[in-house]
Amino acid sequence: MNIDSWQDNLADFISSALTKFRSSADEEMERFAVDCHPWNSLIVLAFLTRAELKEAPSLLDPAEMAGWKYYDFGAGLPISPAAAGIGSKMRSAYENTSDGKANVARLFLQRCAAAVASKPVQDALATFTLADGFRITITHPDTDEEFYLR
Repeated sequence: MNIDSWQDNLADFISSALTKFRSSADEEMERFAVDCHPWNSLIVLAFLTRAELKEAPSLLDPAEMAGWKYYDFGAGLPISPAAAGIGSKMRSAYENTSDGKANVARLFLQRCAAAVASKPVQDALATFTLADGFRITITHPDTDEEFYLR
């Protein structure tokens, strides 16, 4: 598998999902997260709104993102099958590695962060109403290590 191509495909998927979702989201966004689990093919996009955070500050913890109003907003979009293909390649590489599964998981999380930092994704995010403290998070679900460090 070509990891550069995988990253480009992920960036294309994320920017397309954001563009298609934009008309459905007119709220102020506090967080954007990519929930990435290489071991089970999972790539989920999520937004936490300012209103949700005011109502339940505990939602700021990345471990709580499944409770966000816009958790997995990409699932209902016509491009959602693309995420399955991207996830499948990730899982295959994870399962077939000789470099250690933890190393492969970290590589995919790092590449996920790089995809989110790409110009197309950043341009798509800029079209949303973002809170003053808006942040992006890509957190390892098992270790809580943060991969989006900008």
